[in-house]
Amino acid sequence: AVEIDPNSAVFRYKLGRAYLAAGRPDQAGEQATTALTLTGDPAQQAAIQTLIGDVARQRGDTPGATAAYNQALQLDPGQLSAQLGLGLVAVGQGNW
Repeated sequence: AVEIDPNSAVFRYKLGRAYLAAGRPDQAGEQATTALTLTGDPAQQAAIQTLIGDVARQRGDTPGATAAYNQALQLDPGQLSAQLGLGLVAVGQGNW
């Protein structure tokens, strides 16, 4: 799909999610960063920031994950995946 429409934030986001699920956080992060530049929609930006947080958390970058999840929640306070991500960061730090 990205080959058909390389300027689609949605396609880049979905490819990033697939890369993350496949254990390829570097590629997932690249797709998320690109997707973020392709949309001005706050809901899409929130979902992409959540993906960036998930990538950071998988890499063990707790401050980066926390920052990305908080940015997602600023864009969309109802972003449940970002709330979950913050919870997982807290559990990983023993703060539960």
